Amino acid sequence: ELLSKFAAAQVNPILYDYFDPTHLRDQRHSALTDSEKVMKLQTIFKNNLMRSLSFMRYPTCHSVAKFFHRKEVLTTTELNSFIQNRKQQQIAQTFPSNTTPTAVAARSSSSTSSSQEAVVQSPPAASDTYMQL
Repeated sequence: ELLSKFAAAQVNPILYDYFDPTHLRDQRHSALTDSEKVMKLQTIFKNNLMRSLSFMRYPTCHSVAKFFHRKEVLTTTELNSFIQNRKQQQIAQTFPSNTTPTAVAARSSSSTSSSQEAVVQSPPAASDTYMQL
């Protein structure tokens, strides 16, 4: 529907090739051959996509990363490493390790029956940490 409106207004869409060597005009890369320029443009393109993923919120970035994988922009290993790293970072930020001295003292003074039970650590409350506003 949109393309028909463009055609009615005599507006022709332009196809842009991201990997055209003429787009790489940096003086540092002027000595490269065309095939090396294409490889450099692919690297720059992928780095820009990965950087854009890092600025997206948690559920959205995973969906977009999977879309990039379906479009064969990301390899399977890159997708898996992104998803694992992103999850680990989010978990670490949400549930930081509880290394307060009271938790260590409570564990050391517990009886032998508690060694059989699983130790569950809860994240510190917001009031437990010193925040500068």
